[in-house]
Amino acid sequence: MYPIKSTGSNKELGMITFFNRKGRLYVQFEVDGKRYQRSLKMEDTPANRKLATSKIIPKLQLKILSGEFGKEKKEAKEFGHYAQLYLKSKDSVKTYSELSAMVENQLVSRFGKRTIDSISRGEIKAWIDKKLDDVSVPRVSRLLQVLGAIFDIAVDYEHIKTNPARGHKLPKHSKKTEEPFSPQQVKKLLENADSEWFKNFLAFAFYTGARTGELIALTWSDINLQEMYIDINKSKRHGVVASTKTLSGMRKVPIFSSLLPYIKNQMSNSSSVFVFTNPQNDEQFWSSKNLKPYWDRTCKNAEVKKTRLYNTRHTFITNMLKEGSLSILEIAQIVGHKNTEMIIKNYANFIHGEQLKISRNLDPFTDNSADRYA
Repeated sequence: MYPIKSTGSNKELGMITFFNRKGRLYVQFEVDGKRYQRSLKMEDTPANRKLATSKIIPKLQLKILSGEFGKEKKEAKEFGHYAQLYLKSKDSVKTYSELSAMVENQLVSRFGKRTIDSISRGEIKAWIDKKLDDVSVPRVSRLLQVLGAIFDIAVDYEHIKTNPARGHKLPKHSKKTEEPFSPQQVKKLLENADSEWFKNFLAFAFYTGARTGELIALTWSDINLQEMYIDINKSKRHGVVASTKTLSGMRKVPIFSSLLPYIKNQMSNSSSVFVFTNPQNDEQFWSSKNLKPYWDRTCKNAEVKKTRLYNTRHTFITNMLKEGSLSILEIAQIVGHKNTEMIIKNYANFIHGEQLKISRNLDPFTDNSADRYA
C-alpha cells in the first residue's frame, strides 16, 4: 500500500493499493470516503508493479492532492462514445477492419444512441436470445465478448458500477447444419439464376464447396486449366483480402468436368483480373453479403426454400459423401478442413441407407476393394 501524504488540504486521504482483475493491473484508493478504481492498462506482473510504483503512483498522488478526483464529473455518455474508445485501443490489431465492422454494424447500430447507464442486463439478455435465432453460438459469444469490453471502459470511468454484459450463459455450441439442397434443387437453382454471371458463380460454389468469401477473392491466375485445379489461397471479408482462415484452408481444388463449361463462360464474359466482379461497378465485391440480393431472387425464381448462400458448401460436401468415390479425408482436404472430424460431426446425419448400396459379394477379409459397390 502507498500512503497519500496530505499537504494541508482538508481532504481525507486513504491508501493506494494494487489489485488484479482478469490478469490486468488496477489501483484502488479513497478520497473523502469515496472509493476509486483505475485500470493501469497493463498486465499484472512484478515488473509492471515495480514500474507503476516508481512512475505512475507518484503522478496519481499529485492528481489526488490537487483535488482532481473530488471535482470530476461522472456523467454517462452514449454507448457509441465508449465503442469508439474501444476501437481506438484496437487500431493496431490485424483484424481491426473486421472488428470495426462488427462494432459499427452489430453493436453501435443497436445501442449507439443510448446512454450507457440506461442499458440494462435484461435488455442485453433479450438481445442475446434474439441473436441466437439468426447466428451461431460462437458468433454471439464473440459479439458478447466485445460488448463486455466496451462496457468495461464505462466501468473504468465509473460511469456505471457494474457491467451488464458480463456473466451471461450461452447454450453449448451445437451449430445445426442446414439441410443440403437435393440434386433436383441444384439444377433448378442453376436454371433460374438471377443472371448469367451468378449462374456461373453458383456452379463454382456447388462444384467446389468453396466458401463464398474465397470465391469473391478468386483471380483468373488462381485457375489452372492445364492441370485442372483451382488454387484457393485467400478470402475476402468486410473489404479486406487476407489469407484463408486456417493453413489447411490453403488448398488446390480439382476442377470437375461438370464445372468446366461455367468456367469458360465466365472467362469469355470477364474483363477483370478477378473471376467475379460486382455488375454494378465492375469492381471486386466488398463482401459476400453483396451477393444476397442475387441469391434471394434466384431462390424465389427457382421456387426453392431460401437458406444461406453458404448452403452451397454443405450441399457439395453431402453429395460428395453420398457419391462415395472419395474418402472422407480427401473431401476434407478439398473443402479446407484440417481433419475429418468436422465432416463426420456435421454431415453424417444427412447420409442415410448408404450401407445398403454395398455389394453382397463383398468379403471384408479380402482386398477386393474394386468389388465394394455393386
